[in-house]
Amino acid sequence: MSVIEFDKVTKRYDEQVVLSDFSMNVQQAETKVILGGSRSGKTTILKMVLGLVRPDSGKVSIDGTDITHLSEQDLMPFRRQIGMVFQEGALFDSLTVGENVGYRLEEEGKYAPSEIDALVHQVLGFVGLEHTADMMPSELSGGMRRRVAIARALAGQPRIVLYDEPTAGLDPITSRTISELIIKLRDLEGVSSILVTHDLTTAMILANEFAEIGPDGLVNFRSEDGRLCLINTRFVVLKSGRALFEGPDEQLRNFDDSYVQEFLE
Repeated sequence: MSVIEFDKVTKRYDEQVVLSDFSMNVQQAETKVILGGSRSGKTTILKMVLGLVRPDSGKVSIDGTDITHLSEQDLMPFRRQIGMVFQEGALFDSLTVGENVGYRLEEEGKYAPSEIDALVHQVLGFVGLEHTADMMPSELSGGMRRRVAIARALAGQPRIVLYDEPTAGLDPITSRTISELIIKLRDLEGVSSILVTHDLTTAMILANEFAEIGPDGLVNFRSEDGRLCLINTRFVVLKSGRALFEGPDEQLRNFDDSYVQEFLE
């Protein structure tokens, strides 16, 4: 059963069709990378998974449950399973890093303060920023803010993470760090994700590398290098609201279409 499923979804804004008969599945521990020009429906896909935008026709399902017509109250259990990483981090400037990461847990009201502190420490450690809990967002670099945003998305231990241009505007070294975090979540935590990006370098890292725990207990990142290794990242290229292409990077590189090739140049 798919973790996320779009089934013949169509969405219009006024007279503009942004998704047209769009179908896509995301399996457990799989990343779908969405490529496409502006106004091709990429952000609408993310909003539909969250239930913030409803299809005009078709359906969106999470774990086999159609969420298309659920009320706000009935959507909440599904939203708790989802983490969202925005392009600019979207941190609260008046809160410390630790308070930003724990904000969602505070809002849910299900955790004792000591439990929140432990979870905040855990997820900041996952992104390598456990030392920043008492710092303010203004004291962080752009890359660190993006990593804090990932930590905040992970605070509720989600099974799904949505990424909106997570490496946009970052230098190559920092982009690499973000890519490795996404791979760790996919391969070691079994997180399903949808990633909207224009950064083909990051997309290809996700498609060609995997994470594993070495004998020393440390995380290693390895390339498939022609070995039989099923890396769970596939591409979807949107054009005029439709999926023009869906498949692994090997097929993407050889797909004979000028629109698709634009994203590979």
